[in-house]
Amino acid sequence: FIGQGLANIISGVFQGISVSGSFSATALSVNSGARTRFANITAGITMGVILLLFGNSISFLALPSLAGLLIVVGYRIIKMDDVMMVWKIGPIQQTIMLITFSLTLIIPLQYAVFNGVALSLLMFVARQSNKVRVMEWVRRPGELPIEQKSPAEVPAEKVLILLPYGSLFFAAAQTFEEELPNVTAETSRSVVILNLRQREDLGSTFLNVLDRYGQELREQNSRLMLSEVSDEVMDNFIRTGYMDIFGRDNIFHGTERVFEATLEAQHQAEKWIAEQKEQPKP
Repeated sequence: FIGQGLANIISGVFQGISVSGSFSATALSVNSGARTRFANITAGITMGVILLLFGNSISFLALPSLAGLLIVVGYRIIKMDDVMMVWKIGPIQQTIMLITFSLTLIIPLQYAVFNGVALSLLMFVARQSNKVRVMEWVRRPGELPIEQKSPAEVPAEKVLILLPYGSLFFAAAQTFEEELPNVTAETSRSVVILNLRQREDLGSTFLNVLDRYGQELREQNSRLMLSEVSDEVMDNFIRTGYMDIFGRDNIFHGTERVFEATLEAQHQAEKWIAEQKEQPKP
């Protein structure tokens, strides 16, 4: 590049035209067996001789040569191993691949690729939004904790520990809300603990779902607690004001010890339920 810059400066003194190197031409020379910089000089001299001797015939070689080059490039782009791998993954991947390939025959290649990427993103969002599950974490004295399907309704005077699985982004918020146990008139003096371990980003749609669910529990003299809350989510709660909405006593910061915050939340929930039992129902 230094030599090229000096050459352009000197050529400018003699009213010459500035030139630049070509990475593609260099790659072509290397692939053709070039070993030194004299390869470009040799190629230039050879091309000059060919143009002088066969100038009229050279004009007929451009398009056929380009066509042959495109055929070779197109053949090398097709990787049958990758095609077969995508085909074996599942029907959704097969459909996207066939649609993208069909579009390449109808519209320009770049637009076909853009449409294929957009279709893949839409399918990803649709699939992830339906993969949310909410499981109940049951811990009995002297036994290892087990996971089971969450109940349809929140029972009275019980601590319910829930673990959400799947991506909790905006498109999955409705599915997550439907997976939560229903709060009924029989729900009273109960605590629902939602484990948010490894959740570093919660959108406004998901927070609105938690806000509505917490409000339903409060109307039935129950509470919603959030355990294993990360630093990022804590900062999010403070910035958006949800720290005060959920209540600082209902949020338990996560630690490096797995389920330590959840066990602390369970202890506080059981203590609160015991205190509520001592009071007469309104």
